[in-house]
Amino acid sequence: MDNTKVAKTVATAAKVLTVFDFMQQQKELISKALPQSITVDRLVSMFTMVIRSNPELLSCTQSSLIGAMVQTAQLGLMPGNIAHCYYVPFNNKNGRDVQFIIGYKGLIELVNRSGKATILSTECVYEHDEFEYELGLNPVLMHRPAEGKDRGQVKGVYAIAKNLIADEKVFVYLPRMDIDKVRSASKAGASDYSPWARWYEEMAKKTAVKRLTKLLPLSIDVQKQIATDETVKTKIEPDMTAVPDETKWEEGEIVKEPPTAAPVGQAKEQQPPAKPVTQPSAPQPKEKENPAPAAEFHTRLKAHLATLDSKAQGEISKRLFDEYTVWVVDDLNATQAAELCKSLGV
Repeated sequence: MDNTKVAKTVATAAKVLTVFDFMQQQKELISKALPQSITVDRLVSMFTMVIRSNPELLSCTQSSLIGAMVQTAQLGLMPGNIAHCYYVPFNNKNGRDVQFIIGYKGLIELVNRSGKATILSTECVYEHDEFEYELGLNPVLMHRPAEGKDRGQVKGVYAIAKNLIADEKVFVYLPRMDIDKVRSASKAGASDYSPWARWYEEMAKKTAVKRLTKLLPLSIDVQKQIATDETVKTKIEPDMTAVPDETKWEEGEIVKEPPTAAPVGQAKEQQPPAKPVTQPSAPQPKEKENPAPAAEFHTRLKAHLATLDSKAQGEISKRLFDEYTVWVVDDLNATQAAELCKSLGV
């Protein structure tokens, strides 16, 4: 195939295997992993909204992006303005992935839905507020927010819940030092894309709620749902809680780039800069069998795809996922792309 024809066919093929097209082509595959209350069309609509609000996600592997969306749908949560969950770009061992993060509103939704406990309140405590708490046999919690003046910086956070089985109220309080320890321990805490950087107070509330869930009589299923927080998953299954987390904490790092502005009416609190964490760079394997760059094989594959009908394109899309656990040609490495070129005779 001459270069002129290749250029024309690649231009046509650019939209053959976008994530949107794949979701449309593989509706049956994706629908099996969704709860009955969520349709593939609704998932695509939700996906479109998320991408428009954070286009940087398109630079991540599409398998991890769709994995995060399916997790969201299975848990019955909503991203965006409702802020049940967030998607954070994460430089994983083998490329940039999407990390799925549950917000405090998402945790409250999961707990309240259990029927065994309910989160009554979670609030931040500021420097100029009146606040008092005591632990022991007769615990005390009193919080009177400052009015008519600047409340100062966040100095702590608390969450209150009711154990519906024991018919008693419980609470936890975390001082600022404990909140920041949790942030430092989280890979997401150092990223400008992280909700920690954009909405510190909301993540502080999440920290208190998550600590509180350890005191509540939650079922194994709910605990597994909560455990999906801060995970990367590229495989789609009817039960995404059973899919292992693919986050490579030793090698990976959260993408650090300037964040977008906070939503109107939600000011961003100035936080002290997080301590940089230096991660050892993983050794890059040498591809001895295929010295040619992956882009060369990608170009040949896209040119070939452009000559096929939609049914044949769908079959190759399924093959990409089944054999290589990727969703698009561009996610293949040079060895994989060369192997596929050889098997297709292109």
